[in-house]
Amino acid sequence: NQPKPTQTNPNQPNHLKDLLKVSTVDALQTQVDAYKLKSDAGTEVEQLLHFAASTAEKHVAKADPTTAAKLTQNKKMRLGKVEAGLKKGLEDLEQRAQSTSLMNGERLKEMVPGVKAKLLDATKAREEEVGKTLGMLRAALEGS
Repeated sequence: NQPKPTQTNPNQPNHLKDLLKVSTVDALQTQVDAYKLKSDAGTEVEQLLHFAASTAEKHVAKADPTTAAKLTQNKKMRLGKVEAGLKKGLEDLEQRAQSTSLMNGERLKEMVPGVKAKLLDATKAREEEVGKTLGMLRAALEGS
């Protein structure tokens, strides 16, 4: 249930693009808040199950120490695999985030010369229009 990324149309006004971005950020923040709540609930469940398992392990250790030792060894092995999988997943996520950030940064750097040229052209056009308007105003004032 991820929000759809905003697709901006180059013909849309900037304020509309900004509103679409804000809307997407709000939707993502709501998702983050929901994941935090689920994570907190998962932590509580994990603590409850850990307590129950520890209590059961103590009872098994009293009745059958050999089985208890095997269970403890298997538990450590499986927890190690889970931790290794989590570590690898987080490393992969970080790598993807860095490469995406780098690609976005490079794309923005590529856009800078074009944007500067457009700004210079727009500034020149504005100055020409202002000059024409001032000339027409002076002519109109002199003619009066």
